[in-house]
Amino acid sequence: MGFAGGPATEGPGMVVGNELKEPIRSHRDIERDSAKHYKRAFKFYEGPARRASNNGHAVDLFAGCLDQVGLLEMNKASCACSIRTTRTSCR
Repeated sequence: MGFAGGPATEGPGMVVGNELKEPIRSHRDIERDSAKHYKRAFKFYEGPARRASNNGHAVDLFAGCLDQVGLLEMNKASCACSIRTTRTSCR
């Protein structure tokens, strides 16, 4: 189990930087394709998703606010494992 108290701020799955002057991306940023870390983080989470799926593991994602903890970028993990997501679609 993993518990996230906020978005990833370091490493290849980073959703937002450490500096408070850099706000987390919004729905509007994602729609405009201007979310700074989105593409890199989304691509990173495809790897663990593929490994989990190939090994028969399930990935359940439960969150109250998808945009604030970076679950959009992790969406591939639940889709690759054939787990139903309730608020997002598999891309």
